[in-house]
Amino acid sequence: MTSIVQYLTNSTLPKDPVSAKKIRIHATKYLLLGKDLYRRGISTPMLKCLDDDQASYVMREIHEGIYGTHSSGRTMAAKILRVGYYWPTLAQDCHVFIKKCIPCQQHGPHLHQHADTLRLISSLWPFAIWGMVLLDPFPLAKGQCLHIKHKVTSVEHPQTNGQAEAVNKVILHELKRRLSSAKGEWAEKLPEILWAYRCTP
Repeated sequence: MTSIVQYLTNSTLPKDPVSAKKIRIHATKYLLLGKDLYRRGISTPMLKCLDDDQASYVMREIHEGIYGTHSSGRTMAAKILRVGYYWPTLAQDCHVFIKKCIPCQQHGPHLHQHADTLRLISSLWPFAIWGMVLLDPFPLAKGQCLHIKHKVTSVEHPQTNGQAEAVNKVILHELKRRLSSAKGEWAEKLPEILWAYRCTP
C-alpha cells in the first residue's frame, strides 16, 4: 500500500520494471484524497484503505462490539466492505480472527468431542427367556394430576414453524457466545442481539 501511495503522490516507482508495472496497474484502482487512500469498487462506493492497527480495531468492533454478531469470516468480511473499509488481506485476516475468537470456537457448529473407539456390547441374556411382562398402571404425570388434556391443533401458517425455530436457534447461539459465565444478564443482551440479527443480511 505504501508503494501505491508513493506512486500517487510523487509518481515514484521502483527500479525493477516488473514491480513498477504491477504498481502502475494496481494504482488505477486507487485514489488519494488528502492523506487518505481509497479503493474504487465496481458496484460499491469508494472504500477507505486501512493500515494494520485500524484494520484490527474494525474487525474487533464488527465481530464482538456492542452490536457484533460473532459471525463467520466471510460474513464479517462482507460487513466490513459494506461499511466502507478495505485492506488487501481482508478475507484472510477475517478468517484468522474467527479462528482466534474463543467464544466462536466454543459455541461454533462443529463437534467438540474426540472420536472414540467402538466397543462391541453383547447382551444376549434379556432375549434368552420368553415371557409376559405385567405392569401396574403407570403413575400419574403432572398434567394428569391437574386434569390437563393435551389437544393437537393445526396452526394457520404451519410453514412458519421452522422459520421461528431457526431464528430462535440463532438467538440462542449468540446468547451463548456473549454471556459465557454471566448467564443472568441475558435480558440486557437480548435487544443488542436482536438488533444485530435484524441488521445482518
